[in-house]
Amino acid sequence: MSDEAIKESAGKPPETATDGRDSMGRFDGTVPGPGRPKGSANVATAQAREAFEAFVTNNTQKMQALFDRVAVDDPDKALDLLAKLAEFVLPKLARTETTLSGDSERPPALVIKRAR
Repeated sequence: MSDEAIKESAGKPPETATDGRDSMGRFDGTVPGPGRPKGSANVATAQAREAFEAFVTNNTQKMQALFDRVAVDDPDKALDLLAKLAEFVLPKLARTETTLSGDSERPPALVIKRAR
């Protein structure tokens, strides 16, 4: 770059190239950068989920037999396992607080507050 070109470019914003980079090669934000888009699944994560889903699908009878054996030996442990597995299938419900309010002149009223 000549001395005149340097003097002319001083104080000016860098020029934008067509690929979303400025003259220094940095991304300027006009075009999305490299990488996967927001919200898209990582390839390795998606493959791991598919493999696990296939494993569970292909072994449901064996898993039921194992669960039945645990339930015979230790019913508490079987319920604990069932509760842990349910977290992956059923959505968690919001916790609620239930209280009774009232005084001696009025009957108690049921008050339900949703935890946030």
